[in-house]
Order: sequence, then C-alpha cells, then structure tokens
Amino acid sequence: MEIRKLHASHPVFDIEDAIIRTGNSPSPVDLKPWQDRVDQITGKTVTGLSRLRIEWGQDIQGAGGQWICGARRAKYPFYRYEEAGEIRDIGTPRFYVAELHSNAELRKDNNWEKNRYYFDPQLGMLDVLGPLPEDGFYSCVFTIALHDEVCCNGSGVRNNDICLGAYRPPSDVDLDRIRRMKWRRDHASNQDNHPSESRLEELTDELEQKRDEKIDKGSRECVDAFFKTHGWKITTDDPSRLNWGKFMFVREGAHSKSGATIKEIEKWRREKAINASDSANTGDTAQCAGDSTS
Repeated sequence: MEIRKLHASHPVFDIEDAIIRTGNSPSPVDLKPWQDRVDQITGKTVTGLSRLRIEWGQDIQGAGGQWICGARRAKYPFYRYEEAGEIRDIGTPRFYVAELHSNAELRKDNNWEKNRYYFDPQLGMLDVLGPLPEDGFYSCVFTIALHDEVCCNGSGVRNNDICLGAYRPPSDVDLDRIRRMKWRRDHASNQDNHPSESRLEELTDELEQKRDEKIDKGSRECVDAFFKTHGWKITTDDPSRLNWGKFMFVREGAHSKSGATIKEIEKWRREKAINASDSANTGDTAQCAGDSTS
C-alpha cells in the first residue's frame, strides 16, 4: 500500500516558510453553509448565538482572534513577530470547532475576573483578558485537520504536543463527530454532567494513579535498560573486560578484543618479555664483540 505523504494537501497551509511569508489569509471555504448544518445539530441560544461554531484560525479580526492586553491577538497563534514596535500574529491555518461559554457561565464564581489579570515583575499588573465579553467566549473543542500514520497515526498528539496534521476543509466527518458528542452529552447521567465533590475526588484519584503508574513504568524501563547495558560492570574489575565490554566476547571465557583468555594473554606477555630480554642480551653481546674487534 502506498503511504500518502503528509503536508501535501495545500501549497501554502502545510509549509511553514510559506505560511510565514504569506501571512494571514481569508478563509478558503465559505463557512456559512457548514455553520448552518452545525446549528441544525446543536442549536442556538435564546439570543441567537451558535452553541458550536466553526472558526478559521487566521481570521484574527473575527472568530479566530481574541482581545489580549488591549490588542486583537490570534486565538490560535502559529507565528509571532515584531513590526514597528508592535507584536504581530499569524494564525494557524486550520479550522477549529469551538464551544460557547455563556456570559453567565463566565461570571459564575467570579471566574473571569480571577483569571483576567497577570502580574509581571517588570510591567506590573496587566489586564490580560479585558472586560467580561457580553456574548460569551468560544473555546476550542477540536481541530479540523488531516492526521494519518505519517504524522501521529490519528491521535492528534506528536512528541507530547498538539499535532497540526495537514490542512483540510470541513467535511461530513466533522459533522458526524459533533453528532456523537451531542448524543453522549444528551445521554449522560446527571452525575456525569454535574459530578459531586466525592465523585470529583474519585476521578482525581484515578487520574493521579494512572499518572503515577505511567511514571513508574517509564522509570522502570529506563532502569532496566541501563542495567541491561551497564549492570555487568558492577560485578567485575577486569580492565580488559571494562575496556572492550561484554559484547566483544568471541567465545566463552574470552576477555579481550581478540577473544583470548586471561591465561593466553599472560602467556603471550611472558613470551614477549622473554623475547625482549633475549633481544637485549643479543644486542649487548654483539656490542661487546664489536668493541673487542676494534
């Protein structure tokens, strides 16, 4: 089977250099027909706002942007640069499905105000989020992109980071996914939608246990791999074996690069020493003979 090459679905939106050179582009797809189909599935609020909305990541002045520190910034930033003393954003060229958080939801427990400000040691207190948005706020539910075995095998995650995959326009696949999400929400129990404090504690304990098990497993694998490779060094002080390693054995009992045993090596050393001594004696004798002749 021929493997489809990733990042080949669009000449601009799948190449990093081209995205930066081109900058923010208008949506390549008319989203209104798709938004109408989404609204048929999830409906609208009493004020006429879509509960789920399709957003173009480079539409910074529209759905793909948000107010940060008093300026319009990319909600899905891909690249940032400085121009004329100001920070400019290039949004990610992908479509996103985002969920509406109503004004009442953001106001609950004063959540918006709690996260609105940020203290910078040099600049002081910054108003990051600005006033509470009257129409609510949309946050990403999932990204519309092409994921296959070449990038992340459909998981959406690569190297512990979100995988952007390759560009693709909205499709019926995304509408089916939205239908499944809505069905699960509609058929979820009240405990699932509004878990009690005890249930939240149970879920937290379960997640912590899974996290710890994953960390322990990774640690054990690292330790096992280390001892498989280097553990033998703890049980020997043989310099030949330490120099050449256990993988240099040619036959059982061999401890040198040549595969010779310790006894053979010692024998060769003795023979070498004897030969060296004989050569030295022969040289002294020849020197004495020469002196006598002269």
